[in-house]
Amino acid sequence: MTEIIYFKQFSIKRWKPKSKRPIGRPQTRWEDGVLEDIKSMNVRNWKKVVQKRESWKKASQNLIQVVAHKALKEEAISTTHRDDHS
Repeated sequence: MTEIIYFKQFSIKRWKPKSKRPIGRPQTRWEDGVLEDIKSMNVRNWKKVVQKRESWKKASQNLIQVVAHKALKEEAISTTHRDDHS
């Protein structure tokens, strides 16, 4: 019995990995991007929200309105900025 334990300890200490890990941060998965988008929507309990069609539709429409409003605001700022310099 002690021989088996000794062998296990010896083999664990001498083990070397066969391959190396790639350098840098792991690539972002598709799921990570989706979860980041959901977080930016400020949806709490998103798993429950997406199971109910009406609540998910409402949440996604709210996001579309927010994004459209930001785009219009940025467009107005950039046009006034261009008019000031001409």
